[in-house]
Formats: sequence, C-alpha cells, structure tokens
Amino acid sequence: MPWTFNDVPEAVQKLEPDMQVLWVETANKALDDGYDDGSAIAIAWSVVNKAIGANWYPAIYMSYPLLRPGNYELAKGGTLAVTADTLNAVHEAIGRLYNLGQPVSLVPGHGATWTVGIIPAARISEDVLYGCLVYDDGYKDGVTTGAYGLSIEAYRKYVSEAYTDGKEFELWPTSWAILGADEQPACPPGVPLIAAKEGNAETVTFAVSEPAPIRGNEPQGKEAVEMDELRKELDALKVTASEQAAKITALEAAEKELTGKLQTAEQERDALKAAETQRQADVKAGEVKGRFEKIMAAEQRPGNREKLQMRYDEALTVEDKERFVTAAEAVIEAVQLPEQVLHAADHKPTEDNKDKYDTVIEAAEKMAHDEKIPYDVALARVTMKEGD
Repeated sequence: MPWTFNDVPEAVQKLEPDMQVLWVETANKALDDGYDDGSAIAIAWSVVNKAIGANWYPAIYMSYPLLRPGNYELAKGGTLAVTADTLNAVHEAIGRLYNLGQPVSLVPGHGATWTVGIIPAARISEDVLYGCLVYDDGYKDGVTTGAYGLSIEAYRKYVSEAYTDGKEFELWPTSWAILGADEQPACPPGVPLIAAKEGNAETVTFAVSEPAPIRGNEPQGKEAVEMDELRKELDALKVTASEQAAKITALEAAEKELTGKLQTAEQERDALKAAETQRQADVKAGEVKGRFEKIMAAEQRPGNREKLQMRYDEALTVEDKERFVTAAEAVIEAVQLPEQVLHAADHKPTEDNKDKYDTVIEAAEKMAHDEKIPYDVALARVTMKEGD
C-alpha cells in the first residue's frame, strides 16, 4: 500500500518535515520496485537514518542484481553451484541480519575494514536476487554505469544459535564488496564469479572463510578462542551478579530485622514516657490537693469554706486547680488573716463584721461574673490590687 503523510507510522511523524518527505518517497519507491511492506519500511528507515547522520541524501538503487543461479569458482573452497534454494537462503539471511540490527555491509573492496553503506532488504524476481543498496553518494556514478561491480563475501555452511537459530545456511553473506573498474562485475549470468585482488592474481570473491568459524555468533564470525574468552567473561559476570543479588537479599533481611527492633524500642520508649508523664501528673495533683487542704484547714467559716470547695471542684484540670489554689493562697497572705480569726467559731459575715478577706472574696466573685472570666483569674487580679 502506498504511504501518505497521514498514515505513516507514529515514529515517522516525529521526524523533521524534510525527513518525513524522504521517508514517504523512499518507502513508496521501494513498493514500486517490488519490495513488500516490511522491506519498504526497512529501506525507508535506512535511507532516512543515513541522511540524518550525513546531512545529505545518499544514493539509493533499489534493484541491483546481487546473485544469480550458476556455477561459481570461489576464492577459497573450490566451486559452488548457486541454485534457487541458495538464493532463498541468502534472501532470508539478509532479512535476519537487518532485524538483528546487523545489516549486510557494503565495503569498498575485498578486505576493507570499513563500510560505505548497507543492504537493508532484498527480493527475488525471475531467479535473480535483487538488493536495495543504501550507500555513500561518491559511488553513485560507478555503480550506475557498471564501472563498479559487487562481489559477495560469505561463509559456507554457517550455523549460529544467535543468528540462525541453529539452522545451517549453505551461504551466509557478511558483505558485498564494491569492485573497481579493473575487476570483473560480480554476477554476470553463466560466467564463473572471479575477481582479481588488487596487486596480484589471487581470486578473492566467494567464501572469505570456509567453513564458517566454530561457534561463530556474528556475521563476520569469532574465532573459537575469542568466543571462549567472551563466554568466560559472561560467566564471571553472572557469578558476580548472583553474589550481588545474595548480598542484597541479606541486607534487606538485616534491614527488616533492625526496623522491627527499632519499632519495638520506640514503643517501649513511648510507654515509659507516658508512664513518667502520668506519674508527674499524679505527683502534681497530690501537691495541689495538699495545698488546698491547708487552705481549707485555715478557713473555718462555713460560708467561705463552701465557696472555696465549690470553686476547687469546678476546676477540671490540675492546672486549673493549681491556679485557683495559688490565687487563694495569695489572698490569704495579702489580707494576713489572723490565726485566731481563721480558727474562730463559724460565723456568717455581715456588713458590720466583714473583714478584708471577705471583701477580697466578694470582689473576685463580682469580677468573675461581670467580666465573664474564670474565678481563679479574677481572684488573682483582686489579690494583686490588694497587694498594691
């Protein structure tokens, strides 16, 4: 299905506008050239990523013939008969490598250690394997005119758990080399695949290594010794990770145990604090009560004793009772009630026989009533005035 700017994948919509245009144009061109939807998407992303990385548009050629059936002379390993099954295997390998994030490379000549592009997708048409080339613009004219040819570099009988899921590939491509003008094109039909290595007559095309490296995990392969070293490093990392996990588990258990002990200690501390607070409150209440009892013992007049008891009982808290007792003590001290009067026979004060103590009590009662304030507060104010 052709793409428009309204139905491209969500990731494409996050690109800059010019990159969106490039993506849509490339994907649709790939469809026109016969690639399926999945291959067209892979091709479009390869082109966009290269354009973003290089700040210019690379050359793209969708239908370059990579391989045809025939009998080929190999650089190493004798000869190879390429059949339709071989083309299918190479086509599958190209797709696998792209999906694994290791697309087949384009290299500037056999033995080159750097890449100039990739082959993100391939297709088979009329017994020919075509590949999409995404590569540097500098090779455009040579590939277009045929001055440059492509020669496959591959392993034979390649097996890898990581790349082939244990399946054996008669031919597993690692790259295609772009050959110079003095070397034969890679795949003319019916002609053995021969290319002269620069500087001598050694042929350097098919099968850079034959057979594939033992336990090779990458398209380019790893030697057995190197793979063993990598596995040893991996095993060591696994052991370290396991030890770290055990330490973490032990630390978490220790943390849980210490947290429980801390909570228990906090509960015990809170209980002790509450007990001490209650003890201090009880002591204070006893002290205040003792002071009040002394006041009541000193006051023998029935009228005043009932009033004192009533005011004391009205005070709900120890603090309220203490304020009342303190005020009452101040009144007694201020009026200097004679001992013989405090212990005299009961009498009811009248206008004629009121003493200073009676006057203070009445003044406090009146102030508490008029100003709507607690009696002990009023008593303390009146006492202060009397002292002045």
